[in-house]
Amino acid sequence: MSKSQDPQPAEPRSGLKAESLAKGISLLLVLMVFQRVVGFGRNILFCRWLSPEELGRWNLSFSMLVLAAPLVVIGLPGSFGRYAEHYRAKGQLKSFLRRITSLTLLLAMIGLFIICYARRTSSWLFFGDESQTQLLVITVLCLVSVISFNFLTELFTSLRQLRTVSMMQFSNGLLFAVFGLGLIHFWDSTAYAIVVGYGLACLASCLLAMIPLVKAWRTLDDELEAPAQSQMWAKLLPFAAWIWFSDLLSNLFGAADRYMIVHFSHADPQQATEVVGQYHSSLVVPTLLIAIASMVASVVLPYVASDWEAGDKKRVAYRLNLAIKSYGLLSIAAGIVVLTCSSLIFGWALGGKYQDGLAVLPWTLVFCTWGGMSVIARAYLLCIEKAGVATLGPLLGLVVNVGLNFLLLPRYGLHGAVWATTAGNIVTLAIAVKHCSQHGFKLELGTILVCLLPICLLFGTPGAVGCIIGILFISINREWLINANEKAEVMDRANETINKILNPILRKMGKATV
Repeated sequence: MSKSQDPQPAEPRSGLKAESLAKGISLLLVLMVFQRVVGFGRNILFCRWLSPEELGRWNLSFSMLVLAAPLVVIGLPGSFGRYAEHYRAKGQLKSFLRRITSLTLLLAMIGLFIICYARRTSSWLFFGDESQTQLLVITVLCLVSVISFNFLTELFTSLRQLRTVSMMQFSNGLLFAVFGLGLIHFWDSTAYAIVVGYGLACLASCLLAMIPLVKAWRTLDDELEAPAQSQMWAKLLPFAAWIWFSDLLSNLFGAADRYMIVHFSHADPQQATEVVGQYHSSLVVPTLLIAIASMVASVVLPYVASDWEAGDKKRVAYRLNLAIKSYGLLSIAAGIVVLTCSSLIFGWALGGKYQDGLAVLPWTLVFCTWGGMSVIARAYLLCIEKAGVATLGPLLGLVVNVGLNFLLLPRYGLHGAVWATTAGNIVTLAIAVKHCSQHGFKLELGTILVCLLPICLLFGTPGAVGCIIGILFISINREWLINANEKAEVMDRANETINKILNPILRKMGKATV
């Protein structure tokens, strides 16, 4: 065979075997269901065992962790999803990983030192109270584990080692429940115990990942030539900077209402943290929807990046449309279940302490669903290296959120903060969808329809169920929601699953396989 006829290798030069997207997401979803059940029970007990004030302090500590973890490392681990495949295909993955790891460690040490050095100012900024320096120091120590956990999760996700990612996520959620609840029960019923428990859970999950990390490193081929430093950083740093800016905007958007309550509600620090605690109770389930969306987006990105590199733009659009629709429908279904059980949750499980949280629950379900959709939609802009464009939605959404909070928070209290956040989320989603369409991503009618459906949750359980039944009934005969290709794939997957379950049973019975 001549050189011109030699087939191109399907797999990059690496001993790592990438797992399929369908199997990877299926595994993540199965473990995620169990993990979220554990997380739901854990958060219910946190709310039950802590006072609203201490619950508010934990919420502010967690908001600090979410903000600071990507901030101090300027978004470098976030570039794994886009560029690990690029350097893996060139056989230069080892150099890429070494350089990113070294710079991440350096930046993390500098950032943590600055926070601790200005601890009184940092305490006022994050907790609205300069006297909370002890809680700040404990949170900074926890931040070391969180940065390490996020780094390893991004790395394994970019290498498409989804079993390891699933193991890390699952162990983190389970160990956080064990450590957090154990410390509250046996040590101290305050936010300090939860922060320590979360840090220990992240640290233990990182240690569990060391064995697969070493194995993965050994499977990488030796490099014939390392990438040029100047070319690598010229390519990587602008993308990482936009990832950093995008994460900062997204995280600020997620925490803006809490910090607006703390700094601009005209209440003393104790009363403000109590309001944050009430708000936290309404987000016990909705924030899980955001976490699921972030995980789906991070898992999908390396696969659509691979399709993009191969020039298969139709496959990219197909995967992202399906991801947005699947996430949206599952989130709405979860929202209906939560609304149905809300009286039981807030009355019996939470001891009736969080009635203000119950009052704003439908709104938090709606804006978290929209927030999750925008996270998945922005994965397309990251795939095509339009990270700068991806920041415009969160930026304008943040401006709307903060501006409306200034107007509504002093007059309407917690309701005003929630309304402002809802408006910010719909603006963010609308801009993300618009930019995706402008850059070659063909949005299906079903995707647009699913983006509008969360509004039905504001009408309560009967209204939401009626809307969903009507849409599904229409979609059976029309391709408004699910097109023919998606229906065929769903049927194929269902048949494959049924056969895997039934065939071993039938063989044992001595009958022919299906």
